[in-house]
Amino acid sequence: MNQIRLLFFGMVFMLLAVSAKGIGSENVAVVVNADSWSSKAVANEFIRLRTIPPENVIQLEGIGTFDRMGIEEFRTKILSPLLKILDERGVSAQIDCIVYSSDFPTSIDASADTQGKTLPPVLSPIGSINSFTYLYQFVVSKNPSYLDLNSNFYARRVLRRSSDTQWSNEERAEFAKAFELMRQEEVKKDAPKDDAAKEQEMKRLEEAAVIFKKLAIAHPNLEELLYNFACCQARIGKTAEALESLQKSFTNGWANWSHTQMDEDLKSLRETPEFKALIEKMKTTKVEMGPAAGFKSNVAWAADGSPVQLGKGIPYILS
Repeated sequence: MNQIRLLFFGMVFMLLAVSAKGIGSENVAVVVNADSWSSKAVANEFIRLRTIPPENVIQLEGIGTFDRMGIEEFRTKILSPLLKILDERGVSAQIDCIVYSSDFPTSIDASADTQGKTLPPVLSPIGSINSFTYLYQFVVSKNPSYLDLNSNFYARRVLRRSSDTQWSNEERAEFAKAFELMRQEEVKKDAPKDDAAKEQEMKRLEEAAVIFKKLAIAHPNLEELLYNFACCQARIGKTAEALESLQKSFTNGWANWSHTQMDEDLKSLRETPEFKALIEKMKTTKVEMGPAAGFKSNVAWAADGSPVQLGKGIPYILS
């Protein structure tokens, strides 16, 4: 019984926070595990206290597991059915938040969508049910971009100190190629290497450095590009050049000192006085954030964080 109270109070607290943002009961869908008495009990009390309309309550059967669920099972048993029901009832346009009652899987394993792809060490194919619901557009279309660090276009972002020029599709492809060349070596770097393997590693990193240099000339103000260029230069032993690129990245807005300090790609720079001085500058740099934006599920968001019409960006739904 204490577990039910805990789950219930967690749901109430979450919805109170949502309500403060201007989202009312008519904007909330409650999803219930129809095979679980505790899920029904928690949901019933929640619905009563928050006056959730009946058409906003969805009961799903055959959930099975309450722990971890595979991404395909999540799509077919939970996400797609609830979206379909909301659409059939004619309320999908007004739903800004999906609330799960108890006895739903807490984590989703997206490994099936990433087969054949090597994820960088900072990414994991395991995510929460709430995250995968928020990123439903990617999940439904089986687009593993939901695992990317930049998949949330709605997120409030750091204001750039300088503007970038337009990227062509060819440049985007080149950047992806250079990043993949570096990532291949990052995944393998703990594996023992003979001389031939080390030579191949250096060739790939040098190829990536050539691409980054070309892109940095075309886009000299993009801090993320300059930072990756610095990482690549450090990996191939070009210490002075790497420090210069890192300084340019900082000048144009890069100020994530904790990531920079721990980044294994920059390990060769850590004991240099220039690197230590730059870290101290980053620590004292004030970061300006863009203004907060109101949330609606029927508004899409472009990659630059601006609201656009549906069909021209990515919509999200709170969970």
